[in-house]
Amino acid sequence: MAILYLGNCQSLLGQDLTNIKDNKPITLHGGLNTTGTYYLTNDDATQRDPFMWILNGNFNLRIYDVINVPFSFILSKENKKFNQPSYQQFGISPTYKSLTVHAGYRNLNFSKYTLSGITFLGGGFEFSPEKSLFKIKAFYGRFARAQQFLPDNMFDPQTVFVMPKYERWGYGTMLTVGKKNHLFDLIVFKSSDEETSVSIPDSLAVYPEENFVIGVNSRNRIVKNLFLDLNYSLSALSTDVRQDEIHQETYSYSNNLGFLFTPRSSSQFNSVFDAAVNFKPGKVNLGLKYLRIDPEYKSLGTSFINNDVQEFTGNIATNFNKNRISVAANVGLQNNNLDKSQLVTNKRLISSLNYNWLITRNLSLVANLSNYNTNSTPVQIYLIDSIKYSQVTRNASLNITESFGDTVLQHGVTAMFNFQNGNSLSQTGEAVTDINNTFINSYLSYRLNFVPNGLTLTASLNYSNFISDIINTKSIGPSLGINKFLLKRKINLGLNATYMNSFGLNINKTEIYNLRLFTNYKINKNNRLTFSLSALSKKSETTTLFHTQANISYNLIF
Repeated sequence: MAILYLGNCQSLLGQDLTNIKDNKPITLHGGLNTTGTYYLTNDDATQRDPFMWILNGNFNLRIYDVINVPFSFILSKENKKFNQPSYQQFGISPTYKSLTVHAGYRNLNFSKYTLSGITFLGGGFEFSPEKSLFKIKAFYGRFARAQQFLPDNMFDPQTVFVMPKYERWGYGTMLTVGKKNHLFDLIVFKSSDEETSVSIPDSLAVYPEENFVIGVNSRNRIVKNLFLDLNYSLSALSTDVRQDEIHQETYSYSNNLGFLFTPRSSSQFNSVFDAAVNFKPGKVNLGLKYLRIDPEYKSLGTSFINNDVQEFTGNIATNFNKNRISVAANVGLQNNNLDKSQLVTNKRLISSLNYNWLITRNLSLVANLSNYNTNSTPVQIYLIDSIKYSQVTRNASLNITESFGDTVLQHGVTAMFNFQNGNSLSQTGEAVTDINNTFINSYLSYRLNFVPNGLTLTASLNYSNFISDIINTKSIGPSLGINKFLLKRKINLGLNATYMNSFGLNINKTEIYNLRLFTNYKINKNNRLTFSLSALSKKSETTTLFHTQANISYNLIF
């Protein structure tokens, strides 16, 4: 396939116009990569072209270090033609002293519950005087263009059906008062769909929406080592603006918002409350957090929010022995069904412990423990049979790494062990289902590096075991590798070999042999050539399959 992109003309940090006269008028950076692949196998089930090639390029034209004009393309064997650009997005955010102006396709962030992660086409500004107590952001733009309904594409197997949508516009502002340790944000956001922008049948359940969100954020240092963060957002959302207007009794403020929001029979009002307390006396960090997101809470300024959740969490972290040991622990309770409208309430207990110990300068140990416990409790019983469900997931890992040697010979030893266990217990009436799965994975590796010769040897032993109620699978095997630099480290040549033997209860014994040769040639600063050849053999009691693949690629960077 062939894809052509023109888009996202912007700087990640914004464009500072203060010294624009000293910038270069035009600079061009980018890269070009081409890859060819040859694949051979005796597996009749594999449907793959034996030879493939792909050519792709990424370029960026920068004008006066203010405007970025990126361009990219992809060509392959299947399609050698340029298609119409998949998207065209241009934007600029020039900065002069305390003022930043946004124009074109932009992203602004107010908070994760109001405006975050959404690209709009429009304009805005940020005014942030360095010594002032006041800062402000504001914007206006289009969030989505209308997508027409094409009924002929719904049942056409040759065409990808795209769900139609209304044109959506939005605007908002965020006023910040205060400084570093005492800040208060007031956020107002409005978004609405143009009902007349497209005609969509009701059978698709796509309706024009209207949304008004008001939010407040507060970040304060109460005393020297005590910090309090508060976030609250209230969202008024009409899921269908074609519904009749009503007088809202519970949220009476919405009756007086004028053009900002009109309460209707489809309107819903939901909120988010997020509070965190952190206490940092010395090397200890203590934290408590409470989060509540109402069911069906939604803001049209965010792509996704996981609603109907309540969380209580606590954490402690510290380090001692001259920062050579660090410990962090977390524990939390989570539940849903906040309005008791569902049949079952899910409750989760979450806990974790992380331990890091720098035993010596070259020897370190990392250990992790976690436990996730979920229980489902019936809220309303409409059936005679009882319903119970619980799930427990446990994880434990241990990693030990040691390195030693001198300027001639360097050694590295790594040992890793990982344990995962999951248990699900469900009961409906007198029927009980108990499912238990355990996965164990471990490896031991050794690395020897001959520094003056640019030669590295590696060896490892891998072991894994999967245990369930019906199968018990074990896999074990070694890996060997050699890596060598040539021509003053311009060429990197390597060879890896792996053997894996899988056997166990209720499975077929399988042996896997894998051999891989690779080389990288750094021609100069801007040009690189890469070649790899791999051969894999998978032998079971009934069949033997071979897979061979060769890749060669050239990369140009400028």
